[in-house]
Amino acid sequence: MVRIEHQIWCSLSEGDLVHAVGKQAWDLGNIGEAVLCVQKNGLADPDCFPFGEAAALYTGQDSNGATTFLSPTPDRVGRTVRIAGDTAVAINDADQKKNWIDQVGPMATVVVPPADFGSLGTGIYVPTTTALGEAHALLVVGYDDNQRYWIVKNSWGTNWGDQGFGRVSYDANLIEPAQLFGMRGTDASPWSRRRLRNGAFIQGGNGPARNNFEVFLRRGANIGHWYRENSDPALPWKSAGVVRSADVWRDTFHDDALDAAAAVNSTFNRNYEIVYRSSSGRMRHVFFNQASGWWEDGKFFGPSNPIGMPAFIQRNRGAPGDFEAVVVDADGTGHHWTKHNSFPWHQAPGTWYAQHVVTHDLAFSGPGLVQSCVGRTAPLENGSGELHFVGTKTDHQMHHFHRVGTKWVELTVFGADVDSAPCLIEGT
Repeated sequence: MVRIEHQIWCSLSEGDLVHAVGKQAWDLGNIGEAVLCVQKNGLADPDCFPFGEAAALYTGQDSNGATTFLSPTPDRVGRTVRIAGDTAVAINDADQKKNWIDQVGPMATVVVPPADFGSLGTGIYVPTTTALGEAHALLVVGYDDNQRYWIVKNSWGTNWGDQGFGRVSYDANLIEPAQLFGMRGTDASPWSRRRLRNGAFIQGGNGPARNNFEVFLRRGANIGHWYRENSDPALPWKSAGVVRSADVWRDTFHDDALDAAAAVNSTFNRNYEIVYRSSSGRMRHVFFNQASGWWEDGKFFGPSNPIGMPAFIQRNRGAPGDFEAVVVDADGTGHHWTKHNSFPWHQAPGTWYAQHVVTHDLAFSGPGLVQSCVGRTAPLENGSGELHFVGTKTDHQMHHFHRVGTKWVELTVFGADVDSAPCLIEGT
């Protein structure tokens, strides 16, 4: 449903769901308790808590280090897909099931199939026996009224049916009497969106449709926050006010913005994190604390005399993932800085520190940094995925770099007569 409603692929953890409802891999569960669990707690990605057949004493509490068999990562609350409490349905009528599949998306069910269901081939399945097998969950993804069959997705691997999918005849009477469960109104996690956005314009999970646009811009010497209400057919833009603390004792950041801010929606409880060039002569990091509802001051970082808007992302080293920024100084040098957010620690927690220089002779500073899927070879990311940066140099061409080990290496040069910094994302 995240793919259907938000047009993004996201990998979700079976282990997080199995153990969050108090089950082990070999236990029989039910769809109702799974839906209630996700409504209450969300559903995390495999790197937060991977699936395993071994017994796991899942506590639902954050661990202090890496993922363990006891607990998910410390930032689980900020990297879960969520659904509201009133968005799931249970349908018994066959025509209503088809209408939901047409208009909304797939539906889950539990059936007790005939004993020969495991040998379903690439044709249309009609039982050859009246003997029953064991209760089993399926995802109903489509139907064909002309040839009179349901299309189901199974969990028995690609050797079952047609690459893991099967055609179940209406005459089998397997799906018709079963109760089917559907859901809508998913709220995609910041983790699943992170490669698709950059700069000061992001899509978050606010609003009734859970997909509002959010933009941060300089207004005078302050940063303003605007959002578009995407659930309203008129698609109005509305002001959320100035980025400033509501607590007088924390009101330390205002009237100092020299450029627009770069923004991310982080796995720190889905906080908005913004970075902008300050009149202090450094970059300033501030964040919106979703728990308190206040903007709070982070830290100054980066080289002296920066120019323009920085490149700013959250990557997947650790959990919560480190923040990465490329900041250009007045001499045209692109500096790579990292905020160390989590275990394994090799800097003090929360420290911004300088890494290797990316390049020299940059003419502009902008949101040209992503962590790509290049270099990722397994379902679990485990910190993999190359950092890529594109910047415009004084030759008015765009130069593409990637990080190899601890150093930056130029890959290619492209474009001509470029007079601004690029904005870089990785699409789906």
